Amino acid sequence: MHAFVRNTFFSGVVLVANNDSLIYERSFGFADRERNIPNTASTSFNIASMGKTFTSVLIMQLVESGRLDLHAPIRTYLSEDIPNADRITIHHLLTHTSGLSNYMMHPDYNDRRRKLRSLSDVMELVIRMPLAFDTPGERFEYSNSAYIVLGRIIEKVTGKDYVTYVNEKLWRPLGMTGTFIAHPLVLDPPHQAMPYYVFSERSSVSALSDENPAFSDGGAFSNARDLLKFLRALLSETLLKPQTMQLIFTPYSKMSAQLSYGYGWSVAGESPGTRVVGHSGGGLGYSNDMRILPDKGTIVIVQANLRTSPRSVTESILRLLTKGTLDLPRQSPTSMLFGAMERKGVAAVLDSLDAVIASNGLTMPDSPRVLVDVADAFSTLRRYDDALLVHRKNVSLFPASTMPYNAMGAMYLAMGKKNEAEQSFRKALEIDPHDAYARMQVGESR
Repeated sequence: MHAFVRNTFFSGVVLVANNDSLIYERSFGFADRERNIPNTASTSFNIASMGKTFTSVLIMQLVESGRLDLHAPIRTYLSEDIPNADRITIHHLLTHTSGLSNYMMHPDYNDRRRKLRSLSDVMELVIRMPLAFDTPGERFEYSNSAYIVLGRIIEKVTGKDYVTYVNEKLWRPLGMTGTFIAHPLVLDPPHQAMPYYVFSERSSVSALSDENPAFSDGGAFSNARDLLKFLRALLSETLLKPQTMQLIFTPYSKMSAQLSYGYGWSVAGESPGTRVVGHSGGGLGYSNDMRILPDKGTIVIVQANLRTSPRSVTESILRLLTKGTLDLPRQSPTSMLFGAMERKGVAAVLDSLDAVIASNGLTMPDSPRVLVDVADAFSTLRRYDDALLVHRKNVSLFPASTMPYNAMGAMYLAMGKKNEAEQSFRKALEIDPHDAYARMQVGESR
């Protein structure tokens, strides 16, 4: 973990348990960097999409009680004018195969998000988003909108708002006292961690103003000890029956070559003893991952108050536990380049980019993502001239990719330069006329 702190600036909490034994629990970094308030073992973090696991359990409890049918069309339960409501089922929503897209991509979302207080508020955006695909079950397409609809179904069937119901059925009975959803959100370190963009040892900035409101698709605050209570209750079959547990951990839809999705849980490996289930969740200033070996009772929980890759931490710990192999993290190309630019200047590093990368034992990135992330870091710090230099270098390195132009367009929008933004998005459309992000942004700016 000290290697992760050193090379990835990790700040947060790590907890490892096996059945009733606590193997490891440590906190690192600061809940409040400005006031030097450290994270503690009981500090709560925004768990983002990990909250989908709560919604999944609530839905499956209602299925067990006979109040919901997994394969009935959602029109059975909701009167809202949801696209394809006569064909989409709860099974499709749980497995991200409904075809509903992400309401957070709606052009009005950023302007409206601070005013969103209820699921009915969010449903307006869900309904107005075009479908990602027309045939439910056709493929996996991660959808926050699907879990908003699941939350709305819970409200309609139970007659209670989502926050009241999840408190009543999960958080309060399990003693999860550090877990909550609040509108508006007020943070009190070290009880809750402030979110940060962290780019180097000396460069960070608060991400609090960019945090999204919490609903049934995620965004609740929780801490590692509370999540351990939830996962232990789940594995002990306190929350769901054994046959239901088999259903939620069944790999229904393919996320990648190694990973599938069940009912609110990612699933890797299918043979006894090798299955790993869990969920990650992250925003702009928080990152989380929890992994379970359900056949062995092993639980790994990682929470951070910065934008990082907690899955690399959980996977490294699981390899150490199951195979005895230790993989220490290396500094990422993004943080290495940002740090070098801070020390030597942006233009100087870009002029000798190959040599700088090689001198750090790395190879030139084969994707524009690395320099997009570096440019985004400078944009976040409002160092727009430096960000623009990085974007232009990226365009020259990857002329056939829309990503650098879309990222540059997003930066110009943040600066309020709509004409320059539209030019960048149109450049992206010259490369790929079907690029969905660029098309949406050009349509918005007309």
